[in-house]
Amino acid sequence: MPRPRKVVTENQRRSIVAQYAKGTGLKEIGDSFENTLTVAIVRRVLVENGSEIRLRGRPCLAEA
Repeated sequence: MPRPRKVVTENQRRSIVAQYAKGTGLKEIGDSFENTLTVAIVRRVLVENGSEIRLRGRPCLAEA
């Protein structure tokens, strides 16, 4: 039997989407809540709300 899904309130959902749109990372968003959310939960909320997940790591600044 799988683990029950962590329920995220509507207020938390809006906050996650807004923080991610401003450029905050997944880990920082999860840590910002009183009951810390995991990266997987934050990612799930973003995907459910149609946000495009940014790539990991530093941007490549190589010139052609």
